[in-house]
Amino acid sequence: RIGCHSMVGGGLRVAKDVPPYSLVGGAPLVFEGLNAVGLRRRGFSRETLEGLDKAYTMLYRAKMNVSQAIAAIEADGTLMAFPEVQHMVSFIKGSKRGIVGAPRLRS
Repeated sequence: RIGCHSMVGGGLRVAKDVPPYSLVGGAPLVFEGLNAVGLRRRGFSRETLEGLDKAYTMLYRAKMNVSQAIAAIEADGTLMAFPEVQHMVSFIKGSKRGIVGAPRLRS
């Protein structure tokens, strides 16, 4: 599944679900960030973009697994006030194949 307002790099194999509002690319396919340019073009507010960015930072950059990150996002009332963050959480919780991973950090 590919979530709404996401962008996937051309010619890439999509083996796992792509969360909404995200930008993914590379081989293997990894999360590269929020699809900020596309969302701005579609009229999403700055506040919404900041909320989504914070939620994705918790999901991909914090040292938590996906279920822990989703629980932390759900516990944050300011983030859950955004319908887009609610949709993101719902999409991820409904994933049967898992979601694309975070890029590996080079050491």
